[in-house]
Amino acid sequence: MLYETIKPKRSKMQKIYSVEEYIEVNSHYTKELTILRHIINSTELNESVKWRMPTYSLNGKNILGIGAFKNHFCIWFHQGVFFKGCTKCAN
Repeated sequence: MLYETIKPKRSKMQKIYSVEEYIEVNSHYTKELTILRHIINSTELNESVKWRMPTYSLNGKNILGIGAFKNHFCIWFHQGVFFKGCTKCAN
């Protein structure tokens, strides 16, 4: 059982139940995540937490998500290759 004594312990990812909690846990990017969230919530997208990260959907389809990591924060588009734009963007 030598392997068991030297194998590294995995850190368990914390379960996140709300976007507010996600931002609180990632406090090193509170300002940036709050700004992104405010902009996104001014649209018709629905906010939820999926895969332990804020995710935004429309008509049941995931559109985008925001995230925070050790050295960066991000916004990503689900299936962004199919994004055709929108008439309300950049207004």
